[in-house]
Amino acid sequence: MKKLISILLAVLMFVPLAACESDKAQEEGKSEATADVESAEQTETETISAETDITDGTGGEDTEDPIDEGLFNITLEETVVVDNEECLIKILGAEYNEYFGFSMKVEIENKSADKNYHFDIIPAAINGIHVSASISNTLSPGRKSTKSIDFITDDLDKLGIEYYSEVMLNFIVYDWDSYDNEYIVDEAVTVYPYGEENAVRYEREDVENDIPLTDNENFEASVLGFEYDEESGSYNVQMYVKNKSDVTLVFMAKDVYLNGKYFEIGYSEIIEPGIISFTPMCWLSKYLQNSNIDPQAIGEIKFRLVAYDVDDMRGDGIYSESFTLNP
Repeated sequence: MKKLISILLAVLMFVPLAACESDKAQEEGKSEATADVESAEQTETETISAETDITDGTGGEDTEDPIDEGLFNITLEETVVVDNEECLIKILGAEYNEYFGFSMKVEIENKSADKNYHFDIIPAAINGIHVSASISNTLSPGRKSTKSIDFITDDLDKLGIEYYSEVMLNFIVYDWDSYDNEYIVDEAVTVYPYGEENAVRYEREDVENDIPLTDNENFEASVLGFEYDEESGSYNVQMYVKNKSDVTLVFMAKDVYLNGKYFEIGYSEIIEPGIISFTPMCWLSKYLQNSNIDPQAIGEIKFRLVAYDVDDMRGDGIYSESFTLNP
């Protein structure tokens, strides 16, 4: 069940109505399925307005300061995540490059005799913040490959976070040719590039302009601001969601109305226990304009925020509440 949910939500995140600013680099790189992390990071250029600042005032400013030499002092050793009769997943190490920043490499191997296995990462987090990461690769029987993990770290950049001291990766493997809903591998691992004793998790302080939605026993959610991004051609509602539970949660915005016009789901996110997500609700301007909505003149947003346990997606889940926002 989790396989089907994860794949469907991954697809939802890439359909136009769910396109979001933090996925911009993925959209630009879809034609380069094997692009490495260096080229992915080079193509990421975006700004954030003061109205949608996700920081707490402690970082995020561009500077010309010299590179902190400590960033190069990575001590991560080879880590075997999975090694069984079906496949091998081994983290080979990590490095910090003066020009391209942080990167990791992983070795994957399909040990099966007659099955095509697809390897990927869903989800991932750095310093307790959800990020997009991928090794998307399908291997035929007996084949192996060394892959760079493609990270999209826009939110970390905005927060001024340079030291990736805690990296959580959930590796998945499934039979590419099967409709079975079960993963062959669904294994999370947390590694500490600078040593576990130096790991630091991000904690955000409330900002005066935050719009709190809920703070219950399972999760906390707020709206941090609104923005029309001309570069990506999208209207964004910047979200902050923290999973406080001990299970993986799936979040969706349903029954969405913008200026009284109905839209499909504009938000879907899988968040692991203890992880923070800044992924925005987002709608491309061309679809807004098709509904005669000026993306720079949205005055009312109505939606129902729904949260599910990833293993039980029935009904209204563990939480369902409607909200009206007036940007």
